[in-house]
Parts: sequence; C-alpha cells; structure tokens
Amino acid sequence: MGRASEGRLRLRDIIALSTVCVAGVDMVVIPAEYSFKHIEGLLKDAFEIAKFKGKVIGVRVIPYHSVKPGESVDLGLFGRVPVIPP
Repeated sequence: MGRASEGRLRLRDIIALSTVCVAGVDMVVIPAEYSFKHIEGLLKDAFEIAKFKGKVIGVRVIPYHSVKPGESVDLGLFGRVPVIPP
C-alpha cells in the first residue's frame, strides 16, 4: 500500500503493469466522483492489452464515494485498500 498511499502510484501505472501480470487490474478503488471517461479509458486500455497478450485479463475497479486519492478504505475481508488517482 506504500506507493499508492503516497500518491506515487496511479491507475495508469497499474494498467501499464498489467502487461506483465496474469490477472490484470484487480480491486482498485477510485473516487466515485471521477467521470465515466476515466473508467471508459481504463477499459479500452485493458482491452488493447488483452488483444496484445492474446488472453483475457480481469478488471475490477471499485468506485467509492467521498474519498480522495491517497486515502484508504476498509473493504472488509479484503482489508484496507488505497484510493488511486487516475
């Protein structure tokens, strides 16, 4: 959670890292106030990465109300998760 909590890890960084991981983008919390364009861009990038890799990747983004990047939220059994900026 370190780099994400410090604001040094952004959603676009996680997308870039998904090119070398198996699962894709999983359990990323973003402020619900972000526009649909942010999520649409994420899905388009993930689709292009999946085409490039020739395999399916997962995307689970959790819009969360009244939070700011750098804060963290408690997702119950998943623990505390940092809120990521785009």
